[in-house]
Amino acid sequence: MKIIKYNFWLILILLSIKAQTQEYEKPLQEFNVKRGATIKIEASYQEIEIEEWNKNKVSIQGIFQAEGLSKNKARSIFDQWNINSLKEGNTVEITSKSNGFGDSYYFLNNNKFLGPLYFEIDDLDHNTWIEMDTLFFMPSIEYFPNYDFEFDFGADTITFDFERFQNDMNYMKEWQEKNKAHFKKIEEQLKNNKDLQKAIGEQNALQAAKMAEMSEIQAEKMARLNEERAKKLAKVNAERAEKMARLNEKRAELAKKRAKELEKRSKKQHEIMLLRKQKLNEVMIKRNKIKVKKILRIRVPKGAKLEMDVDNCRIVNKR
Repeated sequence: MKIIKYNFWLILILLSIKAQTQEYEKPLQEFNVKRGATIKIEASYQEIEIEEWNKNKVSIQGIFQAEGLSKNKARSIFDQWNINSLKEGNTVEITSKSNGFGDSYYFLNNNKFLGPLYFEIDDLDHNTWIEMDTLFFMPSIEYFPNYDFEFDFGADTITFDFERFQNDMNYMKEWQEKNKAHFKKIEEQLKNNKDLQKAIGEQNALQAAKMAEMSEIQAEKMARLNEERAKKLAKVNAERAEKMARLNEKRAELAKKRAKELEKRSKKQHEIMLLRKQKLNEVMIKRNKIKVKKILRIRVPKGAKLEMDVDNCRIVNKR
């Protein structure tokens, strides 16, 4: 009676374990080959069972087993497992790959914690131009007084032949030599003309007085311009100082705001790191309860040549 009870409970346990294990199979693939066929296998992260049989066929079958996963998750991993086979001549190539297995985590790494940090700076007028009037004055040229200047240049008239001057390089020298006496006579008359000398003296005195007056006016205008320029510069400097004060105040406010934002960001990142650590711990616990097995079962003719390129695979040879 006790033996029957034990067997009953053992059967229930085995059925329970079987019910928790999910199993799926890939469609069977077969190829007819000749004696001495070559089988090329490329696979990763699975168990490969190789069995010899007395048939000139290559049979390929994929078996997927999973424990501790939901049906949807197990089916998703199974669907990502791709088994491809191709026959060329007397060679069969088998490729068994998958996109891997495991939970994926995505951690926040953005700048939402600190919004766009910018501020406007008032335009500063670095080039201040001050208009300046003309500072220099030239006195107008006065006309000579209406004196009756009597000059006697002689009866002969001094003539100059421009046409000959253009064609004869020596004409100018000849002309000067020829009229030398006339020029000397004119010079003597100018020196001895009292009315002319008096007019020149009066004109010089008038020009000197005019220049003195202009100099005084110019000095006064320079003083006014310098005063106006100093006032304008003082105003510009005051406005610039005021702008700089406002700018520094804005900078101080922005620096304070940025410090607060950085503090919030640091706190948020700390919370994210704690959440990440907690999530990793949960995943590791979950993974310890999960078992996934992919079995690539290949049947080959006796004497077949195997060429394998595998990574992290367990080979089971049933020859």
